[in-house]
Amino acid sequence: MPKQVPPPAAPKGTIWVGGVIDKTDVCLGVYGDDLDPDQVTIVLGCEPTSSHRKGDKMKRGINVWRRGAWLFSKVGTADPEQLTCKLLDRLPKDQRTWVRLAKKYDVQLRFGLFLERWNRGLEFTPQLVARMAKLHARIIFDVYGPEDAPVDVVERRDHRPVAVPKSGAAPRRRTSRRTRSKV
Repeated sequence: MPKQVPPPAAPKGTIWVGGVIDKTDVCLGVYGDDLDPDQVTIVLGCEPTSSHRKGDKMKRGINVWRRGAWLFSKVGTADPEQLTCKLLDRLPKDQRTWVRLAKKYDVQLRFGLFLERWNRGLEFTPQLVARMAKLHARIIFDVYGPEDAPVDVVERRDHRPVAVPKSGAAPRRRTSRRTRSKV
């Protein structure tokens, strides 16, 4: 599905709805306390986009990683299905590899979905869903609305309250995969 762009001659005040996701960050992550990124690289036959061991210092050197991680990402404006296929094409197709990996580590297929307008969507074909299932991974979607969207979420996943700015301005969203992947 190509990126949808509104026609240029729309009347003032036109509200556009629907369309594909504007930007996608798809990441295969393998996480574990005793994870050795070099071993995961050998098993998967692919260099990670980034990786670290538990206890390694983070880039700023103040904190340390609480778990090891091996991360392989693809970012782009292509349809999420196309981007996911590009990522999966670089990885082993042997399901036994993924079963062994999932028994030892937490395997995740994460999607960062960035919207420039509301009411964007995505769909996956049955063939891609079958490919993703062979990874034995949890599939996680993080959806980020437009920068100027009003803040209407006041509770976090862990059900702790979140302070909403009195100005109504949205809190700064994190845009770096490395920032979002701190586990």
